[in-house]
Amino acid sequence: QIADNAMSEVKAGMSSGAAACYLVHKDPVNANLYADKAIAANPHYGDSYFFKAMAAKDLKRYQEVFPALDRYHDEYGYEPASV
Repeated sequence: QIADNAMSEVKAGMSSGAAACYLVHKDPVNANLYADKAIAANPHYGDSYFFKAMAAKDLKRYQEVFPALDRYHDEYGYEPASV
């Protein structure tokens, strides 16, 4: 509820943090859901794409892994080859 009424950067950070927690607790469905919420709140919050990639891997949605990692690296200024 707090994240729903927060500024986009805070909302993205809180949702991204929730995604990370769900990954730690082996719940990739909710990790993916919260990564998507973070991306929707602020598409420039790079960590969200990392958690999206890890959730996609756990869900065996491999076609989503590398695009999410590419976007993660784009947000942090890495070269595509670093993926």
